[in-house]
Amino acid sequence: MGKMKVAVIGANHAGRDFHIPGLSVFPDVDLSVCDINQPLLMTVCDQFGIPPERRYADYRQMLVKENPEAVFVLMAQYPHGNYKPDIYFKIVNEVMDQGRHVLVEKPLAMTTDEAFPLVDKAEKAGVITMVSVNRRFNPLVAMCKKAVEQNGPILNASCRFYKGCPPSPSGTLEWLTGDMIHALDLMRFLLGGNIVEVHTAMTRTEQDKVPTAFHTLVTFQNGATGIFSSNVRVGERIQIWEMHGVNISAIIQTEALFPMISPPMRAVIYRPDEKPNSYLDEEMPTGSRPYLNSRDFHVANGFAYADRYFINCVRNKQQPHCNFADAYKTLDLCRQILQAKVQVVKN
Repeated sequence: MGKMKVAVIGANHAGRDFHIPGLSVFPDVDLSVCDINQPLLMTVCDQFGIPPERRYADYRQMLVKENPEAVFVLMAQYPHGNYKPDIYFKIVNEVMDQGRHVLVEKPLAMTTDEAFPLVDKAEKAGVITMVSVNRRFNPLVAMCKKAVEQNGPILNASCRFYKGCPPSPSGTLEWLTGDMIHALDLMRFLLGGNIVEVHTAMTRTEQDKVPTAFHTLVTFQNGATGIFSSNVRVGERIQIWEMHGVNISAIIQTEALFPMISPPMRAVIYRPDEKPNSYLDEEMPTGSRPYLNSRDFHVANGFAYADRYFINCVRNKQQPHCNFADAYKTLDLCRQILQAKVQVVKN
């Protein structure tokens, strides 16, 4: 099996911390990296051993010279400060027009109207696409999902995501699609099937201009029920993911509450008349991949597994379960939730 040429556009936070660490050590990948910020590019490439001849300031030059089969476009999809996401959409479309397979970070776009042209272009271009929703690839999620489904389908799932964030200066960040979508997408992934009904309560604090808390009950055509809950104005970053099946339950939650980017997670699997089994994400085995360390951030949080999955999908010419068309379904669920009336909470 020969090496696959892979290009990364963006050596920023997502590139430096999420994707480049894994891609740079995959034995079957030849990696090139581009960023217009030259000091950042040099620092990141030095850190991960990207040779000078594979560092670029111009993504078009990189695409021509390297001719990569797959491209990671790691740029923000939402406006912030003076940044506008026009360049993100331009690059993703250019990559697909060239017939190259593409991975982007979540969300695919901030609205279904923005996302649909990308979904349509991907289908017409016949390329393999993926949105990196790393919670789907969290090693604890994979283990618990497999354990519960050995007893049959997951009957209901609850995915909760909370943060203790101060109000933004403008108060206009769209929290659901921009951030809390992580838990919403995970709920969809765990339960599968088409959505039948969506019931939502949505609130904001007096000092915010946009909703900051979302509580949703979702019923699926397959009979499963999902609960999604989030609030960005609470005490700490807390994630709790539950899966319940016949005679089995799995609960994954933040292991320790202290300020850090990503606290470790612990899973506990419960079965009737048995002692619960407990697992920590940083202790999970990496299987037959000696180049991965389960204690590394990008491994314990699923990014390395997501990238490995995408590379395998490109090699096998199969669409990932989190392709652009699937990401559109999560965005449509966001749209339905955001149609709810917003209640103002005094604070």
